[in-house]
Amino acid sequence: MEIENIVANTVYIKARENGGQKKGKSKKWKNYLRFPHYTECLYLRSEIDVSYSYVVEKQPIGKVLFEQFCSTDARYARAWAFLCKVEEYETSDDDGESRRTLAKSIASLLSVENDAPCSSSDSLWCSFLSDDFIQKLISTANDMSQESEPSSGIFSGAYQSVRSFLADCSFRKFLGTRYFHRYLQWKWLEKRPVNKHTFRLYRVLGKGGFGEVCACQVRASGKMYALKKLEKKRVKKRHAETLSLNEKQILQKISSPFVVSLAYAYETKDALCLVLTLMNGGDLKFHLYNLIPGGFEEKRVQFYAAEITLGLQHLHKEHIIYRDLKPENILLDDYGCFSFLFYLYRGKFVCLFKN
Repeated sequence: MEIENIVANTVYIKARENGGQKKGKSKKWKNYLRFPHYTECLYLRSEIDVSYSYVVEKQPIGKVLFEQFCSTDARYARAWAFLCKVEEYETSDDDGESRRTLAKSIASLLSVENDAPCSSSDSLWCSFLSDDFIQKLISTANDMSQESEPSSGIFSGAYQSVRSFLADCSFRKFLGTRYFHRYLQWKWLEKRPVNKHTFRLYRVLGKGGFGEVCACQVRASGKMYALKKLEKKRVKKRHAETLSLNEKQILQKISSPFVVSLAYAYETKDALCLVLTLMNGGDLKFHLYNLIPGGFEEKRVQFYAAEITLGLQHLHKEHIIYRDLKPENILLDDYGCFSFLFYLYRGKFVCLFKN
């Protein structure tokens, strides 16, 4: 038994080292990720959300493809660069030097637009930002580049105007390009059936009342996940069918780096399988009481508190109440970042509600 554990641990560690890299992929990974011709995917347009807020702001592959589309037009590229700079500025609230540098970059972007003649190729860009508004923004950005603690929210009005421009004019053009066709091809791949042959299974990480959790690896990409198996006999014996469905539906709604999320779901003859984010860093209780018994330093506490707050904020936005926030249910990944872990089967920790 001890030899079996050693072998299982060795194989798992090797898989983690190769996870997400070329070595972790199956030799047939190109077959797994082969795209059909885009005409075979056009039917998906009527079945999925094709709004700007969903495709660009919620779908990582959609954001990448839209950015590539914007790079083909100088007007759209400038507008997209402005949005990215403002977003980076707002998220750098604890780094004054970074904010000052970004404020200069934003002022430079606006100055180029203001100094350039409003030719036919630039007419769309000039139409939604008036000269007076641009001058005011440049002045504000220049002031912030000199401040010791640059303020937040000063570009919010301009950000919304530029976002509206991209969401209207450029996004409508994007929907008719090869970039959007590629997005549909990715969505087609997402809809392919998932089964036990999609993954390689590794050692058991833990056991619970309804089954066990083991490590797994996607054959096509080499990415590592945690596979939670819910044995059908145990679920039926405890009349937990509704709770099992609740768990899957709630995890499916979540899309935050600060909450353990659902990547895949499938079933076998004997079990319901949920493929979740793999958290290798242990839980907060272990770190707090075993690794750092004296407590964390202030900066680290602030960082962890911010991650927990953002996780709760996302859950509340999705109308989910988390009722079991404690150190044991806060897990760390390889980079030391937190995510919440859900335990639904006692029926009291999480409650989904509607407006």
